[in-house]
Amino acid sequence: METNGRQDRSARALLVLALFAAPGLRWIEAARKSLWLDELHSLFTAGGADLAEVIERVRVDFHPPGYFVLLHLLREADPHAQRALSVAFSLAAIPFLLGLARSAGFSPLARAVTVFLYATAPYQILYGAELRAYSGLSTAAVVMAWAAFTPGRGKALAFALALALGLYLHYFALVAAAAVVLARLLVRPRTGGLLAPRRLILAGALGAALFLPWVLAKERWILTDPGKLWRREHLDTTQAPGPRTEQRGLLDQDFTRAAVILPRSYVPMIGSLGGVPAGAARVAAVAFFALAAAGLVALVRRGRGPPSSALGGILAAAGLAYALLLVACLLVWRRVPDQYFVVGAWGWMLLVGACVDAFARARAAFAGLMCAASLALGASHVAGAPREDVRSAVETAVSMTEEGHTLTAVLWQPPWYPDRLPFDVYARGVEAREPGEVPVAEGGVVVLARSAPPGRLPEKWRAILEGRRVVREIRIDAAMSVYLLEPE
Repeated sequence: METNGRQDRSARALLVLALFAAPGLRWIEAARKSLWLDELHSLFTAGGADLAEVIERVRVDFHPPGYFVLLHLLREADPHAQRALSVAFSLAAIPFLLGLARSAGFSPLARAVTVFLYATAPYQILYGAELRAYSGLSTAAVVMAWAAFTPGRGKALAFALALALGLYLHYFALVAAAAVVLARLLVRPRTGGLLAPRRLILAGALGAALFLPWVLAKERWILTDPGKLWRREHLDTTQAPGPRTEQRGLLDQDFTRAAVILPRSYVPMIGSLGGVPAGAARVAAVAFFALAAAGLVALVRRGRGPPSSALGGILAAAGLAYALLLVACLLVWRRVPDQYFVVGAWGWMLLVGACVDAFARARAAFAGLMCAASLALGASHVAGAPREDVRSAVETAVSMTEEGHTLTAVLWQPPWYPDRLPFDVYARGVEAREPGEVPVAEGGVVVLARSAPPGRLPEKWRAILEGRRVVREIRIDAAMSVYLLEPE
């Protein structure tokens, strides 16, 4: 009894710490890290003069409007402060994760570990502060799992609303919903009071119906020509496009990212953190995954969470979300972007929570070591370098610009986005021209380039290079460079 009481007190303290760490680490990430290209695209899309312009920009870029409409309401705030929208979505998942942990029969300590890992996981911090819709998509997926695998009234309406909201934030909410429904059909928990599979399917139909107005008004091609998703062609950007696909066969791609997507959905991008944070993150990652492996062994030996348990259904939903999305990524995009797997990455926390309860005498020690490793990972992540240091690149480019020089940028991005976006965000009031507006063979030019050295994009570099030569290159990071060109 004394041991249980001590563990309960430890669980309460750990939960309180998690509730402080979750917003704290995400806000450090939001305030400290430079925005990167996709976030600049979010600012541009949401920065239309009115909602009609925002909707049109969203339609061209193949996204649903929800996140950008909400971001439009914050357009007058500092760009980094606008990340609060994503942070809020990320934090909203915590009570639903707790509900899933209770339904799975976790002890108070295992429930606290579940929340603490969500608070400190680098993947959750990264996408919980990024100026994109992924944190909202993640929370919608968690709410759908909560509606399907926890007892109580009103869960059908909760599932329908979570799916509808998720679809207005990101189309991959449909993947999360399909995974939850399939898991509920395949796994029949003994827990009483759960939403019946038939009612769950009807709730999903209602949620999809609530999204139909957008599809019928702005994305009708999804219904009339869904084959656009699979056709390998660059679609006309003046029409409502689907996502572009890579010009290579299914078996010609690099499957490395697909093979490591599970660990990357807890600890992404260690190599880009740089210096001490990267070294510390590697050590903490080894410890974390070694402990997780030991926990899985204990879980299997104990037989915790058989297929008939609520935990089995919850983990099946997360696993199916991974599998469905991986297949879609490989078939449609020919690549495996980390951020899409927010639809199932929340399963990490519940899996480790289950491992905590698989231990008897060593439960507290295992929980403490896992939380310490995860906290080290989260601290290393927020202390590390941003994935693309656009802010430093802009500062460098502006500092290199002298009288008579033209300031411009060449970015690797869809053609409907302006290239001067980095300067609009981090150097307001400084005149920057589009690549095609640079005077031919007249004066010096300072170019901020993303993954596009001279010659990589000849249609954008042609006028800049004509009559000039590169006299200086400053490498900002793996993605960003600044070039100084002078007349020959």
